Amino acid sequence: MNRTLSTAIRTSSTRIQQGMRLQPYLVQRHLFLIPGFLVMALGIAFMVRANLGLAPWDVLHMGLTKVLPVTFGQASQATGLAIIVISMALRVWPTLATVLNMALIGYFYDVLCAWGLTPPPATNWYQGAAFMLLGTALMGLGSAWYMSPDLGAGPRDALMMALVKRTGLRVAVVRALLEGSALVLGYFLGGRVGLGTVLFALLIGPAVELGFLFFVPLRRIRWLAPLIPLQIHRPKRRPQCENGQV
Repeated sequence: MNRTLSTAIRTSSTRIQQGMRLQPYLVQRHLFLIPGFLVMALGIAFMVRANLGLAPWDVLHMGLTKVLPVTFGQASQATGLAIIVISMALRVWPTLATVLNMALIGYFYDVLCAWGLTPPPATNWYQGAAFMLLGTALMGLGSAWYMSPDLGAGPRDALMMALVKRTGLRVAVVRALLEGSALVLGYFLGGRVGLGTVLFALLIGPAVELGFLFFVPLRRIRWLAPLIPLQIHRPKRRPQCENGQV
């Protein structure tokens, strides 16, 4: 019994020490998020200029600009704020990173547009396809960037998890219902739906996965490692014998 107690004390002490080592980096980890939000805003700008259709939530944001006196960035912020309020009603509380996600992506998008730092609209389909692919890649990198510090989900993911807990439905089902609802509502408000919407749905997963690979070598840098504690591991393939049996 004494041996078990001493082992438990050592384990608790180790966890406390690990938490104390991470605690001084909380400010730096939150600051580390900010360039990721800028990258995501730039990715959205490329997809808007592609003129081929948008991601489901961005279809809604564009639709809101058609019926309300708001910019695209302000529509994104208002949607994020409404989602945070709904999540709080479902007893899922936002982190500071969630609030920063809600506020800064829309803000950076409007700043990029106001300062003329976005590309001109695509004039043909292949230029639009290139913009769409580049925008999706930037969204994947930016998403991995803000998830790597492991400080909490964005507003939409937080709402998804709140609904999963409340309804008991699978994550994939709830995500599809949320994004489908945003897409349909945005379409009827005048948001742009097209081939780019399909491309984004197909490519955003691989883009985020590639985005995480960008941070693998950065974790080898001593002063950066504490800022990006989240690590994504690929499942290992099971070894096979010559006849296909394990």
